[in-house]
Formats: sequence, structure tokens, C-alpha cells
Amino acid sequence: MRPVRIELEGFSAYRERVEVDFEGVDFFSLAGPTGSGKSSLVDAMVFALYGRVPRLGGNAVAPAITAGTDRARVRFFFEVDQVVYDATRMAQRTSSGGANVKEARLQRGESVLADGPGDVTAEVESLLRLGFDDFTRTVVLPQGEFARFLKATKAERQGLLRNLLGLDVFTTMRELARTRAAVATEKAESARRSLETLDLPDEEARAAALERRDALTAFAESLPAREKALGELDALVVEARASVTGLANALSRLAAIEEPPRLEELETLIVDARSRLVDSKETHRAAMEKTGEIEDIMRSLPSSERLEAWRRARARLADMEARLADDGVEAARTALRQAEADLEKGLAELDGAREATAGARTEHAAHV
Repeated sequence: MRPVRIELEGFSAYRERVEVDFEGVDFFSLAGPTGSGKSSLVDAMVFALYGRVPRLGGNAVAPAITAGTDRARVRFFFEVDQVVYDATRMAQRTSSGGANVKEARLQRGESVLADGPGDVTAEVESLLRLGFDDFTRTVVLPQGEFARFLKATKAERQGLLRNLLGLDVFTTMRELARTRAAVATEKAESARRSLETLDLPDEEARAAALERRDALTAFAESLPAREKALGELDALVVEARASVTGLANALSRLAAIEEPPRLEELETLIVDARSRLVDSKETHRAAMEKTGEIEDIMRSLPSSERLEAWRRARARLADMEARLADDGVEAARTALRQAEADLEKGLAELDGAREATAGARTEHAAHV
């Protein structure tokens, strides 16, 4: 961090607004009589960055406000990694005699990086990678500490350096390391004594243990494949159980079946039935032949239309005979009687054919 410019008003020895420019200066020295404001400039820089004044201790800022004024304002421009930042803070007196920081802002050009006392302090610590205590020990030494260092004895100088630079942490670390080393030594000694009391196995037992370890490792590696095989076997067992259950149900149904009567005669009955079947086939064939003959006879018989015509002719003949009875025509009567005889013969043949057909059908149906 390199200072660039600082503006302060109402801060310590600077009642009126003052501006100090460090631009273009690599090294500078603040010189002047006591009370001229040299330390106030350094305090103002630290106040702008962290909101605290090193010489006052704690968070007190009221003594830094110039007597007779009610507020102090500091604006500090500084450079980090060739980038210029602007930190501004203003402290305001309170009615109780104290003071509060009312304004705090950190900018980079026109960009506001943080606003408010806490946010500005956190952003400055992140930017400088130093907190207030580290900054005042390594960058800015509080007034009077360096003079004490020059006049102090060797032991006092060591104590002062430890306080200024925070070297007490190394002493604490050394003591802590010694304590941990002592504890570790004690643990190691205790472990050694415990090892001496152990009954260690011989080479043969160790070899057997290693062999068993290798076998267990191989077995553990084979467990996934075994688990998969067991899963498949479980599925097969479930399927087999279902099959067994089905077979048991089938056996139960078979046991409930009663043996039909005359089972021992079944073969004889089958042979007899087959013989009757052959006979029925022969009878059926004969009936079919008889049916064919009857159908031939029926086809040779006069049709129903012809028989109806004969019936009408007979009726006419009867009418004619009645009419001719008184005339004594013998020839007509003879012809009439012959016609009647022929008609009776035809009707008789028709009735016989019908009876034969009905009998053949009945016989055929019985054989079928």
C-alpha cells in the first residue's frame, strides 16, 4: 500500500481543511515541532482505513476530533497493485460527549466498493490482507513505541518486539509444540511397552493368517457374483415351488376321481363295441343299398301330379257312370271298371312304395 493524497478537516491538529499530496514521491519524511500534526497525519490515514486511531486505543475516536468542532472528516487516497482507492470516514460528536462514525465509504474511481463502517473495514482488510492489529505492528508503529525500543535493554527490546510484531505467537507455538512432543513421546513409550507385552505369533502363524486374509479377500471379491447367482437360484426356487403346488393340486384332483364300475371288463366291452360298430356299418351299408333300391322304385312311380290327375279322372268317371246308368251303355261301364282297376292298382303300388320307404328310413336311422 502506498499513500497518494490525504484530505482532512476537524481532525486532531487540523481544524481547517488540509490536503497533503504524496503523488510522485517515493520517500518522504514528516518533520516539525511537537504538536505540529505529524502523528495526526498518520492517525488520519489509519482512521480512514480502519475507523480507529492507534494512539487512542480501542474504538475511541472522540479525542481525535478537533476541540471546538463537532465533526472530523478524512479522505485518504492510496494505491494497491497500481490501482488507486479512496477511503472516506467522518466522525460526529454525540450529546453524551462521545463520537460515532456517521459516514464511511470505499471507492475505486466512481465505483463504490463498500458503504458503511463495518463493510468498509472488511473490504480494506481484504484488499490489504492485514487487520488493524497487524497493520499497526508491521506498517505503522504507534507513537512512542520506537523511542522505547531505542532506549530499552536487550530483554526489554525483545519484549517490545514481541509485542509490536506479535512474536508471542511463536513462543506460544513453541510451548505448544513442546507439549505435543512430550505427549507424543509418552504415547510412543506407552505403545512400546504395550508391544513388549504382546504375545506375537510366529512366522507360521503369520503366514497362515496372511493366507486366510487372502482367502477372505478373494471370497469378498466373489460375493457380488455369488449374490447374483443366489438371486437367480431364489427365482428358480420360487418357480419350482409354484410347479410343486400345481402338481400337488393335480394329485389331489386325481385322488378324488372314483374308479368307474366294470373297469376290468373295459377291454371286453371295447372289443364288443368295435364288433357292433362293424356290424352296424355293414347294416348301414345294406340299408343304404335298400334305400337306393326304394328310391329307384319311387322314381319309377307316377308323380303326385299324375296321381291327382287320376283321382280327378276317377271322380269324373264316377260321375259319368252315374249319368250313364240309365242309358245302359255296357261298353262305357266296362271301360270304367277297367279304369278303376288300374287306378286301384296304382294306388296300392303307391302305398306299398311309401311303406317300404318309411321302413327303410327307420331301419337306416336305427343302424346309424
